[in-house]
Formats: sequence, structure tokens, C-alpha cells
Amino acid sequence: MTRVFATVTLVCLLASGSALAGISQNWGVISTAGDPDPVTAFDLNNPGASNVGLGFVDGNFNRGMDFYGESQFYYYVSTDSLNQPGDRGLWRWDNNVNAQLFNTPFSDSGDGDATLSNDYSRFFISTDDGDSTSGDSIYVFDNLGGAVTFAEIGETGLSQLIGIAMDPLSGLLYAYDSGTEALYTISTTNAAPTLVGASGVSLGAIGGMDFSADGSTLLLSVAGDLYKVDKNNGQLTPSGDVGLNVSALSYRVPEPGTLTLLGLGALALLRRRPMAWRGS
Repeated sequence: MTRVFATVTLVCLLASGSALAGISQNWGVISTAGDPDPVTAFDLNNPGASNVGLGFVDGNFNRGMDFYGESQFYYYVSTDSLNQPGDRGLWRWDNNVNAQLFNTPFSDSGDGDATLSNDYSRFFISTDDGDSTSGDSIYVFDNLGGAVTFAEIGETGLSQLIGIAMDPLSGLLYAYDSGTEALYTISTTNAAPTLVGASGVSLGAIGGMDFSADGSTLLLSVAGDLYKVDKNNGQLTPSGDVGLNVSALSYRVPEPGTLTLLGLGALALLRRRPMAWRGS
């Protein structure tokens, strides 16, 4: 069943195609600044001062998002402030209209994140599913354009996966664990982690992580603090403060009309463009 939630109040919608026309708000976050939680875009070259409101998601305790267009993304709700089971699961946000695509039983108000596969056919999440095995598991939503299915990939053995992101160049799934303060690659077959390197930085338990479309930047946010992550060794470089308590972060994928503005960089992006979404 598809449930639609349209927010009446809209802070500011960016005009189609304008967000990447110059120095732009090409990153987006969900923050815990209200109920429902606001969606905000920002320019990584000037986070905080460049913030632009896009609208709102349904409820709160949103733990992971991934844009597939400037004004469309999927997001995962692990629970909400009133612990209403009906709000948990997979949602789609399209120009400030929220549609629930799948309901899950989990109630995890702690860490968690989400990322789309490079062909946009799968949506991976990290979550504590409350089973007898401690630590976070990796699950995946499949058939996003039809009757969505949901399955466990496996247990990671890691306790606080605050960020997961798929490399658009290699297809590897990366994860940052604030329990060990280290970067890992994660198998999409059985969720087994492989250590890349420790960061040497002590971070919080809620955040979000994503690659830019060309794979040149892996960005992690924790409590609004931004860090560029070296995918070769796990080292973190401070990159400013977005000024919001971030619960999910993603790179905003430009619409087809803006590809000509990106030159050769559009070639990498084309590998990540989905087919037109077919409502369920």
C-alpha cells in the first residue's frame, strides 16, 4: 500500500534546473530541527551561509537518504518521535510530496544510514534490527519502481554505522563506524566488513555520508560538522559546519538539462541516472 503525505508548509523550492547552474547547493540533508524534519540544500564551499530550504519529510528519526534528482530522493525512517509503527520504513520524496513505499517493524532511534546502488535499482540501509545478534545489519529494498521487497543482506558486527555510501566509480559500498572510528568496505552479498583505516577522530552516533556523482568527494556529516573522507585510508578532513543537526546526507543529482553545464563530469553522472520512476 502506498501512503501519501503532502506538507502544506513549504520553506522554499528551488526552481527546476537552477540548483546546479553556478556555484550551487549540490548537497542536501535531513535535519532534526523540527517535526516534521526539514530538508535543506547547501553549497559545500560555503556550508551554513548557503543553506536553502526544500521542504519537509514525513515525521522524524529519518536515518538515511539518497537523491536521484535535484528534487527527488528515497529515505529510511527507523522510528519516529511518537514511536508510531506505521511511519517506519522506505519513503520517497518528490518535490515535497512524501509517499511511503514499504513498512518495516524495526524501532531503532540511534545510528543508521542509507544509499542507492549505482543503477538506482536497490536501496541499502544500515540499522539495528533488534535481533539476538548485537550490532548493525545491512538490509536492502529492491524493485523500487514496483512492488518493493525487503531483505537482510547480513550482520556487520559493527555497532554504530552512521554512514554508508556506494562509490559511483568502483561500485564498492563504504561505511563509517563511529564505534571503532574507522572506515570499512561492506560486502553487498553478506555484509562482511573489511577495514580500510581508522580516522583517529572521535565522532557522534548520528550522521550521514555520500559520494559526489563523479566519485571525487566522500562526505560525512556528524551533528552538522562536515568531513571529507579519504576512501583509501579513512582519514577525515574537516570541511565546515552546515549549522544543522544532520540525520541524513546526500549529494543532489542534477537533472538531465544541467548535464551540459557539467562537461565531462556528466559522463560519470550518466551511469547513475535512473529510468523514470513508475509509481506503485
